[in-house]
Amino acid sequence: MSLACLTLMLATVANTGDPIVAAELDGNAIQFCQESQEPCRAINVNVVVVEASNDIPEGAANSPNEPPNKKYFGPGLDAVKSALANLKYRSFRKLGAQKLVAERDQETTMRIDAKYTLGVTLLDQDTLGRFRVKARIEEKVRKGDKVIKRNALLTTTALAPGKHLVLGGPKLEKGQLVLVLTAERPPQPASEQKAAAPGLADTNEASG
Repeated sequence: MSLACLTLMLATVANTGDPIVAAELDGNAIQFCQESQEPCRAINVNVVVVEASNDIPEGAANSPNEPPNKKYFGPGLDAVKSALANLKYRSFRKLGAQKLVAERDQETTMRIDAKYTLGVTLLDQDTLGRFRVKARIEEKVRKGDKVIKRNALLTTTALAPGKHLVLGGPKLEKGQLVLVLTAERPPQPASEQKAAAPGLADTNEASG
């Protein structure tokens, strides 16, 4: 299957580093919502929080046989390595992972750290099964004696089931913040599973 890298940038805030919005889209994506049912009202979104930088990790050094621009991926990043590999940074370190439920036309937020918060809103789903979402990274900044909130990143883009959406750009103390999002439809209630056509039922297990 061919993959396309789609970059959409609707709004950014100055002084946050290079903005990143890259979505892997697949025209043959599986439809999580069946045509005979109502559109998806919510989706599960897995979020991996990453620190990206050009610093070579301590204890790692290029040997004569290694490429000069070798990339270093810390523990826990195997599942999202392909989404990070095309970014310009050399070193990636996992800071954490969370799961949120993005509801239709209603923003769900996830606290990343004391400064940044992720907000995701499910807008709709196209005929190929791709979800259209609005995503933003909110940051707290100090102005004088006040702390205000502003959008460090704001975008509307597509999120294909099983593919990655990469958001990033805001600065961290030792690099830049990168978020890797993947989406899946929440498990259907038992009543809906019985009504589903054979072979089309969602087989995802509920998260613990």
